[in-house]
Amino acid sequence: MHGGAAYGGGTSNGSEEFENLSPTPGSHYKVRYTYGYLQPTIIHLQGNQVWGVGLRVARAYYHRFAQLRADTLGGPLATVNYQGRQAAFVQLAFQYSYQVMPWLSASTSFGVQGFLNKPQAIGDMNPFIGQVGLHFTINKRSITQP
Repeated sequence: MHGGAAYGGGTSNGSEEFENLSPTPGSHYKVRYTYGYLQPTIIHLQGNQVWGVGLRVARAYYHRFAQLRADTLGGPLATVNYQGRQAAFVQLAFQYSYQVMPWLSASTSFGVQGFLNKPQAIGDMNPFIGQVGLHFTINKRSITQP
């Protein structure tokens, strides 16, 4: 079982066209968020490597959630701010981590995700995810055979 908190950010539909005077129709998001999660995981240990499949259930708080939008070709840019919104989501992911030190692992995961309670103001999320991170082991527990 994994649990914890994460902080991150990202952008979507990044394009220089949103920076000049003639944007094409579409949206561009800039996001910063914090979320807490629980994640039951099935793992396979192989030396300093861990392979796994996990189902993460999380609740996110968006510190920054700005949408730049152009509704028509050459039209004005509209900025919509969804800061302070929250959403719950679930992620099914394949994971790999490498233990660098007894208390520190570098990790990566990829998989799919979806909302559990999507607020009206938040658009659809990309169903595919990829993450990199560092895991700190606070209290390692072992299961011993009798």
